[in-house]
Amino acid sequence: DMVNDLHQLLIVAQIPSPYILVGQSFGGLLVRLYIGLYPEQVSGLVLVDPSQEGQFEKIAASLPPPQAQDSDGLVRFRQFWGKDYQFPEKNREGIDFPQSFAQAVPYQRLKNIPTIILSSNNLLPELSDRPEEAVKLRNVWIEMHQYLTTLNLLAKHIVVARSSHFIQCDQPDVIVDAVRQAIRLAEV
Repeated sequence: DMVNDLHQLLIVAQIPSPYILVGQSFGGLLVRLYIGLYPEQVSGLVLVDPSQEGQFEKIAASLPPPQAQDSDGLVRFRQFWGKDYQFPEKNREGIDFPQSFAQAVPYQRLKNIPTIILSSNNLLPELSDRPEEAVKLRNVWIEMHQYLTTLNLLAKHIVVARSSHFIQCDQPDVIVDAVRQAIRLAEV
């Protein structure tokens, strides 16, 4: 529905294609689905710490076992990523993550267009007091994004140092640079 809404919005706003689409987190999955449905309308992608199929299972399996001194943030993160993500009523946006990921599976392979994938270097700040476990979790997250580069011959992966999942807040200039780079590459 969100992809169709975006498509209709672009038509009504009379914004001509081709587009450079930017998607952060779940938005990364949406722009991948958009390109699957409308491949001729997209000439570049910037995926900002994007969601992808299998992320909940991989991250949940990589989380450290619960401890009595776990922060409330870590407890909530573990609960959501381990179970609650399956229920739309358990997230503010009402997103049906399992259904959304299932819809994207047929479009997993990306069209070979300029694609910049940005990964945060600090997925879960609540683990700052457990650096070894934080590094393990970060590496799983980054490996999932590196996998996306295998789906597109023109993909480039960049790990954004000193950034949380919200790169657009922590280092917006990195996203601006990635968009400019995607535009330049799309024009070649």
